[in-house]
Amino acid sequence: MNCSKNLRHFALTSTFTSTLTSVLTFVLAISSAFFSPLANAGAFEDFFDAIRFNKPADVAQMLTRGMDVNSVNEQGTPAIVLAATYKADDVLKLLAGQRKVNIEAAGSTGETALSVTAWHGNQALVGFLLEKGAQINRQGWTALHYAAGAGHKDLVKYLLDKSAYIDAHSPNQTTPLMMAARERRTDIVRLLLEEGADPSQVNQAGLSAADYLERHKEATMAAELRQRAIEFTKKYAVPKDAVPKDGVPKADAKPADPK
Repeated sequence: MNCSKNLRHFALTSTFTSTLTSVLTFVLAISSAFFSPLANAGAFEDFFDAIRFNKPADVAQMLTRGMDVNSVNEQGTPAIVLAATYKADDVLKLLAGQRKVNIEAAGSTGETALSVTAWHGNQALVGFLLEKGAQINRQGWTALHYAAGAGHKDLVKYLLDKSAYIDAHSPNQTTPLMMAARERRTDIVRLLLEEGADPSQVNQAGLSAADYLERHKEATMAAELRQRAIEFTKKYAVPKDAVPKDGVPKADAKPADPK
């Protein structure tokens, strides 16, 4: 009888010990994930240094060991945006290919990996990011703003071919045409006009594309833009009788006759 009780006691003890061991193993695994070397400040510095110096193997190893692909630095800039900023193309491709990456993550001024890459004029990498899900049209500064401001004519054409919105508004209502004019990219101004950009728009600073050109003493082109702005407004103005009391134009409203 005592032998039977001892056996049962041994069995229960063994089961308890086995369960406790499993629980402890699990707790240690979780603890190591949170308190591993990757969780300290030095590890984050190593991670961002690897990004800066375009070391995809090092970055991949850190991601495997638990580093968050969407980590931000002390300035709040996401890893993927830093990779674009440093022109760390190999690391950028690695990060963009991660399943949990937020490819639309933005820095403090609204810059994304796509918009920064557009500023650098890397058309091949812009195409890669678009394939990975980066949005060509988004709230705020777009890739077209950056490409136009930086003077990358072929990239501007490429983005327009990919259905980039030509009159996209930045947070302060600046359009790509204004960006090109502000940076004195007259060839981009001409291209955007030919593609149908609206020269009549004004940003929150009260400046139009023509105003920016005048600042650069581009008087002839500025005068042309002002004339085009008048024509554009006449052509696409909504007739008064087409705007009901709720302020929403009728769906079948026709533009005013540009006489």
